[in-house]
Amino acid sequence: MRIPVQAVLICAFLAPLACDSPVQPSSTSNRGIQIRAAVADRRGYSARGVGHYLLQGTWDVKFEFAAESGNGDHANGEFRQSTTFDNGTMDISARVTCLAVDAVNGRAWIGGVVKENRSTSPDYQVPITAPGQDVWFRVLDARDVPGAVDRSTFLGFVGSFPSSAAYCAQQPWADGNARTHPVTTGEIEVVP
Repeated sequence: MRIPVQAVLICAFLAPLACDSPVQPSSTSNRGIQIRAAVADRRGYSARGVGHYLLQGTWDVKFEFAAESGNGDHANGEFRQSTTFDNGTMDISARVTCLAVDAVNGRAWIGGVVKENRSTSPDYQVPITAPGQDVWFRVLDARDVPGAVDRSTFLGFVGSFPSSAAYCAQQPWADGNARTHPVTTGEIEVVP
């Protein structure tokens, strides 16, 4: 089964914040990027995670991300998601440009700009997924909720939202964690 890009567009948010300490990539391997997250400035926020989730209960998505923001007008970090569909792979890396955090509920909205698109699926070889284009996702850190698990969304691209900044500002979150996927292995951490 093929999933068109339009089927996985995610709601978006705006309100970029700034970082005092950049997030540094540590190394690249054939298993994907590994990200070493810097500790967030006390005045800022950070979100980081690594692991897997099942998209629509079928496709194993690998994710890695580290983002942080301070008291300014931008955020720093990197993220990557990859999976294999019936018609090829989706493998996109991005540079973080915005981060919004709901500390009370353990939620984070992370937006950026595509750095590299290594996808072979024709659904992800389209103009809106090219390097330089906006991309985003949101996560849930469920560590303080008994019986709950961390969650992530698939990548979203320009369509429902005009930009990553708009996605971060609007901070969409569907009732009942709809359109988020339980992390099967790994962990997500959102730090206020």
